[in-house]
Amino acid sequence: VIPLYTRMDRTRWPFSAALALALLLLAGPARGAAPDPIARWTFDDGARDSVGTLHGQLQGRAYVIDGRLVLDGNYSYVSTPFLSRSLTEKTLTARVRLATLDQRGGGVISVEMVNGLFFDSIVFAEREPLKWMAGSDEFVRTRNLTGAPPERALGWVNLAVVYAGD
Repeated sequence: VIPLYTRMDRTRWPFSAALALALLLLAGPARGAAPDPIARWTFDDGARDSVGTLHGQLQGRAYVIDGRLVLDGNYSYVSTPFLSRSLTEKTLTARVRLATLDQRGGGVISVEMVNGLFFDSIVFAEREPLKWMAGSDEFVRTRNLTGAPPERALGWVNLAVVYAGD
């Protein structure tokens, strides 16, 4: 088993504004029936995982209010315990509302190795301003979303990044 843990808002790239999130982590076969989630954070009950045991710990000045996680842009994030199994195929999803579009390279949800060297993440504006992307360590599994329009408004956005087992 490869020790992995999840993290919302990677501290490697600080946000310049707050985020409000609802997050879901899925793992399972890409074919057939949809997999059951292995973790879900709705923030209706703090940073508790509503389907498993990956209960989050608020870090920095992160806080939860009215079912929303709010991050101040100064290395605030939520961390979880290690996953008990390896992930090969996975889907990261998030419902996000940015406070400003003037920020670069902030990860919304990440799954990473304990040492932080290997990770996959949903990232805002790291390579291209105003665009979401699937981010990874050293851009190894990173893909720009060609054809995806840039963000122009500050409303809620639903995001999903799917990783195949290969």
